[in-house]
Amino acid sequence: KVKAAFSQTGILILPWPAQSPDLNPIKNMWQEVERCLQNSPDKPTSIDDLEKKVIAAWYLIPHKFYCELVNSVVHR
Repeated sequence: KVKAAFSQTGILILPWPAQSPDLNPIKNMWQEVERCLQNSPDKPTSIDDLEKKVIAAWYLIPHKFYCELVNSVVHR
């Protein structure tokens, strides 16, 4: 009924994907950060150390990974 009412009044409905976690690339980014941390020989010794290691791991992820991840969203 809502779509019909919008159509009758000339309101354009834009296509909007479902709100699925599978469509959110940030989940994959955090998985990559976690993988980097788990593979590191230096385990964090404090919260501050963990924060530094997470930031370092984030910046170590190649730009190509980001691009491929974002481009993969259209195929999900």
